[in-house]
Amino acid sequence: MPAGLDLPWVAMHDWRGVCPDTRPLVRLDPWDCRATFDLHGPEERLLIPPTGAAVVRLLLEAWGAVGEIGVLPGWLQLACESFFVDYRWGPDYAWQRLQQSCWRNWPASRRTVLAPVQAERLLEEAFLETFVQLRGALEASTQFRGRPLMLISGLFHRPEIVRLAQGVLGGQVTCAAISWVDGLARLYGLLGAPHLPSAGR
Repeated sequence: MPAGLDLPWVAMHDWRGVCPDTRPLVRLDPWDCRATFDLHGPEERLLIPPTGAAVVRLLLEAWGAVGEIGVLPGWLQLACESFFVDYRWGPDYAWQRLQQSCWRNWPASRRTVLAPVQAERLLEEAFLETFVQLRGALEASTQFRGRPLMLISGLFHRPEIVRLAQGVLGGQVTCAAISWVDGLARLYGLLGAPHLPSAGR
């Protein structure tokens, strides 16, 4: 969230306040990867390829448009972020939504229809490389080397991606996809309340 953004009607909270665990945390976002040793300490940015860039690269290769986009347009950044949110409902749905967004905003993309199964296979190969580089970054850090930690990403709504990550990172890492409904309940001390509405209702 930009520091100068004035939203007086919005209550702002540190993302770590909704985490279900007190272990060291690594947050793998579409455009960033940050680690924190404890819930109140400073965050450390890990310099690994962002997962959002892997999605963009796959799209540009499918469109035959590698090198045609210099600065990534805002609509494509948002579409990739939505892609990881849509992952909760499966890769077919996520890829279809992403493709529809591209068709609306960039007519040249209409010449290609993505096959979700093939796209997902290529994306898993890119994520594998991300997890390998994440392992190297964690091993190079004196704070995180050899310690059990929690890795948080919207990718982990898919069990296949969880197995891929844990196969690279080993048993010391627990992969979790945060439920923001549960997170807000935890933040306000409501977790376990019998009438708390669930996601999607």
